[in-house]
Amino acid sequence: MESGTIILDGEFFSVKSEDYNEKTYNCVVKAVEKLDEIGDKPLMMLGKIQSGKTRSFIGVISLAFDNGYDLAVVLTKNSNALAKQTTARMKDEFKEFKDEDIIEIFDIMCMALSMSQFELDKKMIIVVK
Repeated sequence: MESGTIILDGEFFSVKSEDYNEKTYNCVVKAVEKLDEIGDKPLMMLGKIQSGKTRSFIGVISLAFDNGYDLAVVLTKNSNALAKQTTARMKDEFKEFKDEDIIEIFDIMCMALSMSQFELDKKMIIVVK
């Protein structure tokens, strides 16, 4: 992503952004703009239970994918049930892209130790507990 230039109508975010109110939309855009500022440091989003974190970080992942990022690592609580739930949500939210072989989504506990170049060339979401 070129500094100060952000693509808002890419293939991922244009699908997700329709669901966001103005506050959430602005939060997502500011978070991805922050990625450009912080360089190779990670971006972490925090929030209270049922505050819309998952919905917001799905937008951040979508917008980041449209702007040159290829990997998203989603951290969850130390709970197998929550990791499975989060992985299932990612698969549901990104189903059309997964069906088109554009993206891979994994629970880190179920990932293969090695991947083909075909898999590595896709966008990737890894859920980690």
